[in-house]
Amino acid sequence: MQRKLTHGNQDILDEINGTIDFSYVRILKMMYAQDDVVRLLAGSALATFAYNNINQQKEIAEQGGVRFNCFIPFLQSSDEFYRCNAAFQVVVLSRIIPDEEQALSSATGIKLLVDLLQDSQSNQILSLASDCIARLAHTRAGVPSAIIAINAIEYLTKLLLHSGEQVRGCAAIALGYLSYTHSAERQLLNKCRNDQMLMKILLHYTKKSKVSPAFLEGWRHYKKVGGLPPITEGRTSLVGEKTMDPPPSPDSSILLDTTKSTSNLRASSSNIDEGPLTDRSSRMSQRSRSHSNSQISLVDGEVPRSRRSSRPSVVQSEIQVSAVDLNVQREGTGMTEA
Repeated sequence: MQRKLTHGNQDILDEINGTIDFSYVRILKMMYAQDDVVRLLAGSALATFAYNNINQQKEIAEQGGVRFNCFIPFLQSSDEFYRCNAAFQVVVLSRIIPDEEQALSSATGIKLLVDLLQDSQSNQILSLASDCIARLAHTRAGVPSAIIAINAIEYLTKLLLHSGEQVRGCAAIALGYLSYTHSAERQLLNKCRNDQMLMKILLHYTKKSKVSPAFLEGWRHYKKVGGLPPITEGRTSLVGEKTMDPPPSPDSSILLDTTKSTSNLRASSSNIDEGPLTDRSSRMSQRSRSHSNSQISLVDGEVPRSRRSSRPSVVQSEIQVSAVDLNVQREGTGMTEA
């Protein structure tokens, strides 16, 4: 409940912080619980409080912060759902993770999310990864450029033609937010110029969310000049008027809801509120019991910076992101910085 109320609601956040019983210490302790679901939900709660809120990030850091080791079992998990949630969390919380460099933890999360866009065969994971990309696209400066640098536009535009409506919707919203970055705007315009159907789908699903005015102006210029290839017959069904399950907004929650089904992964794209995502907690609870003896100890999470090069890291094993620069200046996006 606290996660849902605080996301983008400063009045409720102030009320929660004014409650005597509330403390981040309680949530931070849950990051070391034996149950996988408890740890994942605790990380999601911290990410929700910290999202685009520097003051809350400082408070979490002052009350102990969170260690990168807490996320490693999820980042290296064979379960795509675990990886996707943890990847988003480490990017949001990277500034207050003391035992890993901010750039490395951010690159880890971004690379895992883009890999899921490329490789996953699950509609739920494709929707969730696109949703996470959308929210990260309007956080701090440098993150959108890092996402674009590892070919995210290519994978997201392919998902615009996906057979699953929820996948198409989430990909469209992610592209809408990324279009505020000049390099993404240019790539997206070129792809839409070669296939007008991409633009039709993009505009269909971003009616209530943000798309760069510069991108829209560029598209109007292309239409005025002419020469665009026609949309082939039969493809208009991808943007039918009747929709069975509206896609989630980039502000909807990635968090678990143990009482709801995956059909609840949706929220108004104009309302910063989180919606329940999945009922997979029962399966995850079973898996957590079977893996509890083999997981990395989270109690030994505090690793001195001088020894970090010798410990196993998901960064060394999975991340090759030469183009990522999380300290670059914002490319004129005009978005909120965390």
